[in-house]
Amino acid sequence: MMNKNEHLNAAAPSAVFSCKGCEYSHNETGIGCGGHCLKQLMLHQEGQTQKLKLVIAEKPSQGLAFASVLGATQRRHGYMEGNGWLVSWCYGHLVRLCHPDELNSALKRWRLEDLPLLPEEWRYTPVRDKAGQLQILRTLMNDPAVESLVCATDAGREGELIFRLVYDYCGCKKPVERLWIHSMEDCAIREGFANLRPASDFDRVYQAALCRSRADWLVGINATRKYGALCHKRMTIGRVQSPTLAMLVQRAVEIEQFQPVPYYNVHLSADGLEAVRKQIPDKQEADELVSACQGEGTAVVKQVEKQPKTIHPPTLYDLTTLQREANRFFGYSAKQTLDAAQALYEKKLLSYPRTDSRYITGDMQDAVRALVIAACHALNIPSDFEPELPRLVDNAKVSDHAALLPTQEVRRGSLSGLEEAEKNILMLVLVRLVCAVEKAHIYEETIVTLECAGAEFTAKGKTVVKGGWKAVEKQFRKDSKETVEHILPTLEEGQELPSICAKRSDHTTKPPKMYTDDTLLCAMEHAASGDFQDGTERSGLGTPATRAGIIDKVISSGYAERKGKMLIPTEEGRLLAAMLPEGLKSPAMTAEWENTLLQMEHGEANPAQFMDSISELTRQIVAQETNPEAVSRIICMGTDILGNCPRCGSPVYERERGFFCSGNGCAWALWKNSGYLAKAGIPLDKELAKELLSHGQAHVTNVQFEDSQEGDLYLVELGGKCPSYKYKPTDKKKRGSNGGKNEA
Repeated sequence: MMNKNEHLNAAAPSAVFSCKGCEYSHNETGIGCGGHCLKQLMLHQEGQTQKLKLVIAEKPSQGLAFASVLGATQRRHGYMEGNGWLVSWCYGHLVRLCHPDELNSALKRWRLEDLPLLPEEWRYTPVRDKAGQLQILRTLMNDPAVESLVCATDAGREGELIFRLVYDYCGCKKPVERLWIHSMEDCAIREGFANLRPASDFDRVYQAALCRSRADWLVGINATRKYGALCHKRMTIGRVQSPTLAMLVQRAVEIEQFQPVPYYNVHLSADGLEAVRKQIPDKQEADELVSACQGEGTAVVKQVEKQPKTIHPPTLYDLTTLQREANRFFGYSAKQTLDAAQALYEKKLLSYPRTDSRYITGDMQDAVRALVIAACHALNIPSDFEPELPRLVDNAKVSDHAALLPTQEVRRGSLSGLEEAEKNILMLVLVRLVCAVEKAHIYEETIVTLECAGAEFTAKGKTVVKGGWKAVEKQFRKDSKETVEHILPTLEEGQELPSICAKRSDHTTKPPKMYTDDTLLCAMEHAASGDFQDGTERSGLGTPATRAGIIDKVISSGYAERKGKMLIPTEEGRLLAAMLPEGLKSPAMTAEWENTLLQMEHGEANPAQFMDSISELTRQIVAQETNPEAVSRIICMGTDILGNCPRCGSPVYERERGFFCSGNGCAWALWKNSGYLAKAGIPLDKELAKELLSHGQAHVTNVQFEDSQEGDLYLVELGGKCPSYKYKPTDKKKRGSNGGKNEA
């Protein structure tokens, strides 16, 4: 009988046989298997084999969206099929760089003498728990019926890397085309597949992604192993993570060392008008001014100045500005915002979220005009205004992706089924689009200068002339910083104001605030900008796509923690920042990387030269001297002193793998997994280590070799890196006299 998963709805088979539990069927149209082994059906149409195109998406949800548009409606195990297409997917990265111990088992232990690690050959391995899908893709790629492939991973550096690593790992040599789209709407998918581009157009993007990945491996692995070996503990150190942590630590230190400075304001009030003289440094001076004004009793209007003010609409969102505002208004972390934006993208409600542009290109104006109408419809506000689109256009500031935009789907579907975070993020994008194309906000500012007792006081008032874009923002963001009207009474120059009242208010200067996701993202975006010439395309820490992950990595590694919105470094984070060399903590270094990688995408930087410079940097990191005090404090942190090192006298502390000396350059250690002790059945616990450190020997019982049940264990110095052990059994004639208890 015909298997229900057959590739064709064919006539009854003339023969049935099996392959590894899967039913094969054969008839006049071909032969095939519908089971898990993925043997491709060979179709015969007029004597010719049907050729198929294999589409590989980044995630299953995207693959299913592509399949629906392409008419690949027949579900298989790990892919869809139909209408001449096979559509499958990755689960993010399916292939990763090998760890050092996977390249050489001798590298399982972290040792300084093994550094630097500079692989001559880069090797890759499947990501754990994703090997099944990788095998499905390998089978599909090598299927004779598959003529060519379409790379349909996310249109960016990391998406390019995900596909190319899988393609190379599976040994595929078939031609590839690239789908490069900015939206998951059906119309965008159809247009993208109608205009597939040669994969070679994106070779430079792949080279930049590959160099970024390998450079991160070189610096991260070598720095992590160096400082992990010095501190006798597992830790993570990265080229973007380290300067980010350093920024958090620096801000915490600035707050702790801040010395508040008092200052004083003097206020005059008369007939509903309040004016102020600010920032008086001396309290006595402020009190004398209050007394003088009270004695004067009258203030004179010295000047009345009215100035028209214009606040132009904001630009559209890129990912970083969206993350910052979502943190400010809703308290979302950068990662939460990115996850919500990605979900909206996959639900076809938002354009590609990992963008670093806040503009559109000139040819997008008609499409964006329609999106404005859709946004107004979704927000239930009038759309009978002429959107000012030209200010959104800047072709030079749009690289791979334009600014974040909603899609036409927001008009067609209900938003009530969205998660709360998704709804809030989409609302921000909708409101920002309408605000960006609205009229400017115009108000009139009145500045009144009063003179009393020889001193000048200032009062300011605001009158809104045209609400413009801020009127829209105010409807949906109650906590927005809209211009609030404050109307001053009508005054003329030379006018006297009698019956004034004067008073002093006391203030102190405030310390800087702890970073939040909002302010840290801003600091990362602009870090090291002063080290680059104007016009440099990217001079910050990381990219919009990676900054959220970096912040979460610093927290998950235990180097910082969240308290409400605040990001606060932990004690371990502070010590790590103190231990790392300035070069590794410098925003300028990693910002230079990002700029070079961007130049590489444009063909303006050489990949081989870049990797040579990273290898040299890695050698320098390994060779650099380390702050011994910081290393010792990290080793000591969170554990008790067990004793003093027999060699250098420094404190000895317990770690996961043994007991280590904290002295700078001293490698003395007692390893818990000692082969000698394991053979004897002697567990090296904290109490035994204390005895050995205190007396150089300890009494042990239940020994499993040398025909002995108890005896004395000695530490013996033979000139090696670690001490050796010597065991002396207890004399059998004396056995039992001590009841089997430790004598040491």
